[in-house]
Amino acid sequence: MRIHRTLAFAAIFGVVVGLPVTAEWPITEKPDLDAIYRIKEEGLQRSTVMEIESYLTDVYGPRLTGSPNIKEAADWAEKTMKGWSLTNVHLEMWPFGRGWQNQRFIANAVTPRAYPLIAFPKAWTPGTNGPIAGEAVLAVIATEKDFETYRGTLRGKYVLPTALRDVPAQFAPPGHRYTDGELACGCRRAELPRRRRHHLRAGGRLPRPERSGASA
Repeated sequence: MRIHRTLAFAAIFGVVVGLPVTAEWPITEKPDLDAIYRIKEEGLQRSTVMEIESYLTDVYGPRLTGSPNIKEAADWAEKTMKGWSLTNVHLEMWPFGRGWQNQRFIANAVTPRAYPLIAFPKAWTPGTNGPIAGEAVLAVIATEKDFETYRGTLRGKYVLPTALRDVPAQFAPPGHRYTDGELACGCRRAELPRRRRHHLRAGGRLPRPERSGASA
């Protein structure tokens, strides 16, 4: 009994002693609402985020190390920061080696029918010094055995090393506007049965789920 009384007394004493400390906790800082409003107005009314993003992506584009693009982007960033009255803005250079820049790349199939190819050169690929043409072959090399299959047959040819992809026809639009029925049931489109999706795309309404006596 004495032990229980001692524990109860200790618990009550701790609560009583702790209350004044919590109640008298001082407010060390008063928020400067004027400064907060000024920051919000600067960001919402005079933001230059999209302008900066456009310069770094649309104007200067990809920026490989050592390329003219990264030098031009760095010069623009340095000039812009100095225009913001920032101090000690400077470029730090280091030895890297040869840079690379893609000035022009066009790929077309010419026979038996001409059509453009969607292709891009890998970085640091040497230039061709003008148009070149050659035979294109499909050679999917995925195992050691495949090397023996094509050994001695690919010299001087343009090798397409990736297998043809199956591109099925797509009749449903990629975008989907939620219907009143979908919004009412709170379901995501991926959770709806396929037949219900077709019904909803046709303009139908999703019936409300029936209530049951059990719940998870």
